[in-house]
Amino acid sequence: MTTIRSRIACFIDGFNPYHALHSLKRPELKWLDLRKLLANFIDPSRHELTDIYYFLAYAERLPGPCSRHKEYVRALEGVRCHADHGTFQG
Repeated sequence: MTTIRSRIACFIDGFNPYHALHSLKRPELKWLDLRKLLANFIDPSRHELTDIYYFLAYAERLPGPCSRHKEYVRALEGVRCHADHGTFQG
């Protein structure tokens, strides 16, 4: 009997995890591999993680952090996360 795996897409508001990790004062955690993290919560025999959507906005007024954020987003795209860019309102 063939088991049909359900397909899972995850939607992440990038603002919330960034500030949660920032408050821990452990900068290395900001380079979190979202695909690997989410894979820990999914039973691969029953589910398939198909898409990860990461919603973000760059704080252009802060050149250093903005540059690092852009680098992180490029890394996420390298592990097949879709980046959805918004406009920073703060």
